[in-house]
This record gives sequence, C-alpha cells and structure tokens, in this order.
Amino acid sequence: REAPLPDIRAGLGHVPAELPYPALQTLRAAMSSKCGVVRDAGGLGEVAGLIEGLRAEHGAARSLTSAGLIVQSAINRHESRGGHYRSDFPDTGEPHRQFLQRPMEEKVSA
Repeated sequence: REAPLPDIRAGLGHVPAELPYPALQTLRAAMSSKCGVVRDAGGLGEVAGLIEGLRAEHGAARSLTSAGLIVQSAINRHESRGGHYRSDFPDTGEPHRQFLQRPMEEKVSA
C-alpha cells in the first residue's frame, strides 16, 4: 500500500509538451469559431494551417495532435448528419451500408 506507483509514462517514450497558454488560447478560439457546429471547408482549412504553424513553432504538442485529428475528420466529412453540419455540404449523404443475402436454399451450418 505504501509502495510508490511506477511511472507508467516511461513506457510511452517521448510525451509531447503542452502548448504555451497564449498559443493554446489561440487554438481554442480557432477551434470554437471554425470547427464548431456549423463549419465549412474554408474555415477548416484556416484552422489546419494554424495548427501547422503552431506545430512548426512549438513542436508536436498533445493539443495540436488532437485538434489536427478533429479538423481532418471534419474536412473528410462531405455531408451534414446530426450535429455535424457542413454549410458547404448541407445535405445528408446516403448511408454507407452493405447487405449480403444468401438464397433460401443454401444451408447455414453452425
């Protein structure tokens, strides 16, 4: 019970530093204004550029990695669905479904 806990981060290798507070505030403001509920390709591209600039200046901070994944996912979405609204793609796309049907005469064995 009294033994010290091992540092589990040691097995992760290099853990990126966090952004300085002013840069983090800039990132947060950009994510809120351009990657919120309503977004478009232009705004998403601006934030992607900001992330690259901050990465060049400060290195691979955890918040930049997270923000970059969110922005790239939003850029790849070319439809509006639920809470994901693209003003440049206002319609809902066809669902990505695939149905496989077997003829009734084929037996399915366990």
